[in-house]
Amino acid sequence: FDAMEFKMRASISSDAYTQAHQCYQAMIDHRSFKHQPSHSKIRWMLLGTYIQFLRKIDLIPGEDPTGQFINKHFKFLEENETQLKEMKVPFIISKLLYSIYDRDYISMEEKIYSLKNYCNVYLKRDTPNYRSHCFIKMLLTIPQYHFNPQMVERRVGHYIRKMGSASFEIDNARVVEIIAYEELWAIIMKYLEKPKRKRRSDYTFGDWTIGRKKL
Repeated sequence: FDAMEFKMRASISSDAYTQAHQCYQAMIDHRSFKHQPSHSKIRWMLLGTYIQFLRKIDLIPGEDPTGQFINKHFKFLEENETQLKEMKVPFIISKLLYSIYDRDYISMEEKIYSLKNYCNVYLKRDTPNYRSHCFIKMLLTIPQYHFNPQMVERRVGHYIRKMGSASFEIDNARVVEIIAYEELWAIIMKYLEKPKRKRRSDYTFGDWTIGRKKL
C-alpha cells in the first residue's frame, strides 16, 4: 500500500491524473483495504477527495462521481479527525475545493473569519506551513470577488509572491500539498472560467472543526 501511495503521489505530481485515479481505485477496491491501519486509510481517503474533485472538473475522464461516494470519504475523515494531524490542512483545502466547485458563496462566507484566524494562529510566517497560510487566503478571496477569476487574480498577487518566497520543506510539502499549490491554483482558475453550473451537488459536510472550535 505504501508503494502504491508513492506511485499515486508521483502520478499527481507529473499531472498523470488518470494513472493516479487507477492507483487509488485499485487500492480502495483491494480486499485487504479494510484491514489497513487507520492512518493508512485516512491518507487514502484524503487523497480520494482530491481525485474525485479532479474527476468532477473533467481532468480525469469517466462518469461524474456521485455525492454519496464523495460523502463516504468526508464522513470517514470527519469521524477520524483527531488522527489527521499534519493532514488537517489538506483536509480543510479539500472542503474548500468542493465549495468552490459549487460556487457556494454562503458556505464559504460563513467560514472566512474562522479560517483566516486559523491561518494566523496555526500557519504562521517563517514556518513550513506558511505556504498553506497564503494558499488558504487565496482560496478565501474567491467568494469575496464572486468567483470571478479575473477579479480574483488581480487581488491575490501579493499572496502568490509570498507563497513563492516562503520556506519550502520537501517532506512537509509531500504530505500537505496533495497537488502543488501553484498547480492547484491554475486548475481552479481554469475551472472558474467555465459557465456556472445550474445546480449544486448533493454532497454534504459535517462540522468544520479547527483546533477546539467548530467552524
